[in-house]
Amino acid sequence: VRDRAARLNRAPQALLTRVDRIQKSALQTVIELLGSLERDGDTIIRNASNLAKSAEITNALKGILTGKEYLTALAEFASEFDKTKVANDKIFAKTFPDFTNSEVADLTLQQSKAYAVELLAGATAQTGFLLPLRGAIEQAVTSGASWQQTLKQMSTLINGDADVLGKLEQHVKQVAWDSLAVADRSYSFSVADDLGAEWFLYAGTEIQTTREFCQERVGKYFRRAEIESWANLDWAGKMQDTTNSTTIFQNLGGWNCRHVLVPVSAAIVPDEFKK
Repeated sequence: VRDRAARLNRAPQALLTRVDRIQKSALQTVIELLGSLERDGDTIIRNASNLAKSAEITNALKGILTGKEYLTALAEFASEFDKTKVANDKIFAKTFPDFTNSEVADLTLQQSKAYAVELLAGATAQTGFLLPLRGAIEQAVTSGASWQQTLKQMSTLINGDADVLGKLEQHVKQVAWDSLAVADRSYSFSVADDLGAEWFLYAGTEIQTTREFCQERVGKYFRRAEIESWANLDWAGKMQDTTNSTTIFQNLGGWNCRHVLVPVSAAIVPDEFKK
């Protein structure tokens, strides 16, 4: 259980660390290309040459999403989906004697993994990362903006500052934590449902931003019907649009929730919770 919960924290953080390095490298490339823009003092000249160079900068940024370093980082992150399955299967094997591998649960996990990779590298990533940067550089050239201000703006968009994350890191952070956690919980619930599990342990590591909703439940046992009833409650961070009595097992505490529901045998549930 500790291994399963730890992976939900460790894997997204490892991806974000890689993305931070990628952003810094990309910024150096963009600074060099910005330096080649024709200027009149601090003003970027509006001409065909600079428009061509702005397209070159856009292509360089586009190459981040298809570059070896980013794709390698995504491949390593994707492998964590399968590793959480191994951790889940160990739990099931020790808890339920009649546990067997579930084809439906496996397919659910693989689809979740494919969807996460698509969000991190496909059209959504280009919209969240590439388009704002492309718009900024093209506007700077077509409006004859200040070169220094453009450099500062691009630096903030790519690498972030003390107040905001870089655009790619923002996108990855938004997707990585929830995609892995929801996929893990979806797989676990699919198997638990097949086994007819009625009791679950609310487990996981509390972090600085742990919500009161999770603080009240972590380390405690709950019957399936009680978990289903949580969908009718309101709390900060709840996935309002998608949480119902079925999806509560996947969404749990909501956005960026690091907790898991562990199916358990009724035999190990303390009487205080059964009462």
